[in-house]
Amino acid sequence: MGTKITLNIPEDLLAQAQRIANRTNQDVRDLLVESISLPLVQEELYPGVSPEEAQAMALEEAAWQRLHPELVNSYKGQYAAIFQGQLVDHDPSFDALFRRISARFPEQFVWIDRVRAEPQPILHFRSPRLVR
Repeated sequence: MGTKITLNIPEDLLAQAQRIANRTNQDVRDLLVESISLPLVQEELYPGVSPEEAQAMALEEAAWQRLHPELVNSYKGQYAAIFQGQLVDHDPSFDALFRRISARFPEQFVWIDRVRAEPQPILHFRSPRLVR
């Protein structure tokens, strides 16, 4: 159980949250709490980066997961760029998108990924077996 607070949010943001909640069979309050919860960053998730960079990466990854249902509907097969929890650009060409994002957000982490049916592709690894 949490602390009850009153929060004023823009009507269009609430409408968007209600649409997503309806599509995912969630309560809009739970969806909003999930959307703004800050993930705990574990250093091993992003080795070799500072804690601040790791936090930024974790937040953008969480935003990717949250926005994925909408991205699939509008941009499936394209590359999408997420910055500060929002879709900032998209393009069928990774190179074109990367050039624009690099110019617009220099020295900042922006999550860029291809929009697929699943937010994270399933990786299959074959394991060799030694036979004696």
